[in-house]
Amino acid sequence: MKPDIKTAKECLENWGFSEYSKAYIMTNEVLRLSVKNIPTKSDILTVAGSGDHPLFCLLREPKSVDTFDVSYNAKVIMDIKTSAIPKLPFAGYRNLLNGLYEEYDIKDIYELPEIIKTLPAEEQEYIEQINGKGFIRSDMTLFFSPYLFMQKKEYEQIRKRLHGPFNFIWTDITSLHAKLNKTYDFMHLSNIFDYMGIQKIIYVLSSLVPYVNNGGKIYFEYGMNSEPKPKNFHNFCSDVSNKYNQELKFRVKYDGNRKKCILQRTR
Repeated sequence: MKPDIKTAKECLENWGFSEYSKAYIMTNEVLRLSVKNIPTKSDILTVAGSGDHPLFCLLREPKSVDTFDVSYNAKVIMDIKTSAIPKLPFAGYRNLLNGLYEEYDIKDIYELPEIIKTLPAEEQEYIEQINGKGFIRSDMTLFFSPYLFMQKKEYEQIRKRLHGPFNFIWTDITSLHAKLNKTYDFMHLSNIFDYMGIQKIIYVLSSLVPYVNNGGKIYFEYGMNSEPKPKNFHNFCSDVSNKYNQELKFRVKYDGNRKKCILQRTR
């Protein structure tokens, strides 16, 4: 999984999704609510995102947590966090992320140079060459929001349950199924489908269902303002189910302008 630094620099000059898209330093989702849908002691597959998705999954005492993302930068920020958490108290971790938000030169960020030394050699070289350009600085009014950022009690639980870096699958979601070699009790797909048409969403969900255990669930969020959007989510569920002749339950919750969807395999 050695990154191509030249290609990465070219990709980072432009916006859009690519194998080197910028990754958020911190989530903009209330993950403590979504992970409550995960049964304890389960095998989980989640988008890597800012690294917060798999970290919050640890609150559910899982058997395993695997991650995936289209962007290598998602792996980088995730690995920085998983290396930092065992070494830093809660206040130090906040200082580290604040430095990532404020600074573009990694040499000036609290504790980061020492943490980077613990990462694989190719990742160290990548971070040194990209030097902070692979991350998105989200809205400061959201940064460290108590609704989004992990609380001290959560941090200590995560710290206790974190045993090294997460397994990472570097892939676009449309090819994810081809790279899976196990089944899961829960898949957390976040808001990836906001940027896809309906037929592609049906294809992705249908391709992932065979990798969900009986009774297992796929969780995703979908913006009501996203286009195109299903006119009827129950018919949409049936289309996914019929694709592989499988029985699925579909539950939709409304939260502001978003739908929170759970697809459960029933056989």
